Amino acid sequence: MSAIQVLNKQETQTAVRVKSVRIEKLFEIFDYDIEYAQGENVLIITGPNGFGKTTILNVLYSLLNEKFQFFYKLIFDRIVVELSDGNSIEVIKTIQKNEVNELIFNYFNKNKLIESFDYLPIIKDIIRKIENDFEFIQIGNYTWVKRNPRSDRVFTIDDIVDEHIEYIDIDSYPHLLKTNRHTIVNVKGTRKK
Repeated sequence: MSAIQVLNKQETQTAVRVKSVRIEKLFEIFDYDIEYAQGENVLIITGPNGFGKTTILNVLYSLLNEKFQFFYKLIFDRIVVELSDGNSIEVIKTIQKNEVNELIFNYFNKNKLIESFDYLPIIKDIIRKIENDFEFIQIGNYTWVKRNPRSDRVFTIDDIVDEHIEYIDIDSYPHLLKTNRHTIVNVKGTRKK
């Protein structure tokens, strides 16, 4: 066995993996409880169109890459992702009178809460900055166009944050990019700074 094969085998054995995903009331309809078989590297999700297969993958991608704004526009009640190292992440969304009331992210280590925050005030402040500081006009629930110069391109929150992140005071948004949770959510084993 070569040194590369030994290293790959060690990385595979120590890598943090998604153990399970639970989603309650996805699109106000579907409840999912997906368990990954221990020791397996592949999970196949099948189902009819519109049942949330791609959304489940986007939930994992957004959560593990801390793209929290994704959850603001997604319709769900609760999401729990359990990792193989005993850590878990819970997202709870409450809606009252068709308005998001809370968007809570809870981080657990072996069922003990280690961090919790409400992302709603952060996303509302980012939206205010988008409209005031970056000169965008909101044209839909989660879409904007540039005010000056006016363009036909439609932007989402993700687009605007990705393109203007250098102009956003990250220290004002500790849960946007900088976080002490990287040991939980970073499944690749490299610590982001």
